[in-house]
Amino acid sequence: MMKLQAAFPSGLAALSLVLFVPSLHAADAAASKQANTLLLDSMTSELHRAMSSLGGSGADAAKQPKPYFASYAVSDSESFNMTAQFGAIALSRESRRRTADVQLRIGTPEQDSTHGDHRASALTMIPLPLTDDRNAIERSLWFATNRGYARALDSYLKVQTEQQVRAKEEDNSADFSTEKPATAVLPASSPLSIDNSAWEKRLRNLSGLFRDYPEIFFNNVSVQATSETSYFVSSEGTRVATPNQVARLVIVARTRAADGMDLFRAETFEADSLAHLPDQKTLVEKTTAMAKNLVALRTAPVTEPYNGPAILSGRASAVFFHEVLGHRLEGQRQRGDNEGQTFTKLLGKQILPSFISVTDDPTLKNFDGTSLSGHYNYDDEGQPARRVDLIKDGVLETFLMSRLPIASFANSNGHGRAEVGRMPRDGRAISSSALPRRSATRSFARC
Repeated sequence: MMKLQAAFPSGLAALSLVLFVPSLHAADAAASKQANTLLLDSMTSELHRAMSSLGGSGADAAKQPKPYFASYAVSDSESFNMTAQFGAIALSRESRRRTADVQLRIGTPEQDSTHGDHRASALTMIPLPLTDDRNAIERSLWFATNRGYARALDSYLKVQTEQQVRAKEEDNSADFSTEKPATAVLPASSPLSIDNSAWEKRLRNLSGLFRDYPEIFFNNVSVQATSETSYFVSSEGTRVATPNQVARLVIVARTRAADGMDLFRAETFEADSLAHLPDQKTLVEKTTAMAKNLVALRTAPVTEPYNGPAILSGRASAVFFHEVLGHRLEGQRQRGDNEGQTFTKLLGKQILPSFISVTDDPTLKNFDGTSLSGHYNYDDEGQPARRVDLIKDGVLETFLMSRLPIASFANSNGHGRAEVGRMPRDGRAISSSALPRRSATRSFARC
């Protein structure tokens, strides 16, 4: 969660902007089952084998260097997805999956096989057996690790070649930070509890409301829930297992104006479980209001080009803040030729009014009695989550850091975030993916 605070002079109200956006968040440890130690033990055993056996020795060591770092990140999850359109169920599915992201680095932390544009070469993803068959799990990891080593070796040779002909880089920070290993095996995520018949009835009811609006030619009401346990082990000794649960209900509708402009509306609701999503009465009210608003937009005047001040509120302000400031405070965006580096040279300087401070705190689970989505205990590199004061009294203090160092910041501050199959990046506990970026601009006029 990212929080914006403004302390105005006496006599004026205080401003507090909190972005509630989707991400994974921890399940109640007391109510969940014990972590899958067999999976962790399999990962640890195979990791030790890989570090001791990969690479050559003696005369072959120069051609086939040993990796200096390896890690396994396994996502073990079950999910539920149901969709309805115009009062009928269009999809109902429950699934289980287990995937492993294998990361291998060759060289040294100062310069390794991920340097420059080769960062993605460190990662190899593979599905794992769903049963707790240790032999099958280890063999799958062995296959992915050996394939990953070949990729990392090829990338390392390219990095060495490129460095001989490439001009000196402006930011010559290391490619990987040195961190203390962490050990935290939290209880596994609780199994999903789903009342299929009840959700079928609820979704049919919500999507059926659009039958009263013939101008709306498409609607989709979907509910999704995921229960996941993330496991992470590394050659440095990190061994972490953390639970995550999220539930989301999304309502989307589309129409078309007389001039041919496509118009849409979307509402998203998020919670840590299906039971904590809004009640049916609230959802019906939101859906009806959305349908009426969408129909009204068909005859709304088209706005003329405008250059001047604008006041944003609600979700529009959250998305705007997220895009213009949030992304640009990610550490990796201060490094690399293809990055905008908006604030790279503004560290320690005032970039906002002195009454504004910006903090990112992924450890915060509740705000003013509201359960928050996006908190986590450990990031996707096994580092403890930490509160980071990014901007203090308008002055830029730091950036959100993963284990990719940048000038002036050599270590992670617990913000290495990753999707399955992607390398970790410096990120917040927030994402704008579920916020309808354009819907708020169509409240009174068509743009």
